[in-house]
Amino acid sequence: MTKLEELEKLHKSADTLDVQLNFIALLLDENSLEIINYHYLLLKDKEDTRFFQMIRSNFKKRGEKGVNYLIKKLTSESDIVLKAEALFVLGSMDKLEADQVSQIKESAKNFICEKYDYTTQYYGIIVLYWVGLALRKNSLF
Repeated sequence: MTKLEELEKLHKSADTLDVQLNFIALLLDENSLEIINYHYLLLKDKEDTRFFQMIRSNFKKRGEKGVNYLIKKLTSESDIVLKAEALFVLGSMDKLEADQVSQIKESAKNFICEKYDYTTQYYGIIVLYWVGLALRKNSLF
């Protein structure tokens, strides 16, 4: 059984907190493109809100490889919901390069102006706020 197959099987049975925490640990155990992509696609599943939020918040533990993956998704993703989740995760990340911050700000502004729906507008507003705070904190403002 491959790592991806193992994760998919465990995800389907992750109905208790201990199994969910084990799943998250296994998910973060590998940083290959295949596993990062699987982690990203999990952001579509919002059936269990708490589990979804754990999966989303742990994406930032992927570091620079995760940042680069999500930055690419800001320009290539056609699914607005997934794109908004990518933006939300990026907005919560630390140690971003100036060009990455610029792309995040531009994407956030687009979500605010395009008015896809309330949630995407909200994500745009929140991310602009976070980026502004981070810039101010780092004296780049």
